[in-house]
Amino acid sequence: FVDPVVVAAVLGRLPRFLAKAALWKVVIARPFLGLAGVLPVYRSADGDRASNNASVFEACHRELAQGATVAIFPEGTTGDRAGLDRVKSGAARIALGAVPTAPDVVIVPIGMSYESKVETRSRVVVMFGEPIPVIDFAGRGLGPDGEPHHDDARALTAQITASLQAVSPGFADVE
Repeated sequence: FVDPVVVAAVLGRLPRFLAKAALWKVVIARPFLGLAGVLPVYRSADGDRASNNASVFEACHRELAQGATVAIFPEGTTGDRAGLDRVKSGAARIALGAVPTAPDVVIVPIGMSYESKVETRSRVVVMFGEPIPVIDFAGRGLGPDGEPHHDDARALTAQITASLQAVSPGFADVE
């Protein structure tokens, strides 16, 4: 819950965040998620049907078409790791799906590292990477199902991963 606060603070505005749908099962979190305009992401790893994400992706496309900022943590998880975890394809698929109505959409990689993950007032470093023009990866367009071509999504996910690695410290261990 701290990472979105840090991102909003450094951006100077509240983007539309995506978060795992399982957070809505935490009763005390629901009002805060709603007030912040957080959109749920349905993950099969949590027992959800990923097909429920179609409406979430459409909401992101509408937001991006209106010039809004959508914030995604593409690793899809949190934890005490020394470096970047595997980046999932959702961010690439959302961005590529937005190209027909938001052809100028870009992805701005953000890397964050906390001095201590257990202290409540730990210092944090936030680094921004070079914007990634999504149109550069939208060569094959959308398929009849409205999904981006698999090769486009794979290439953009690889670029997102490389860009996040460039702005994310890769320490030998958590200490």
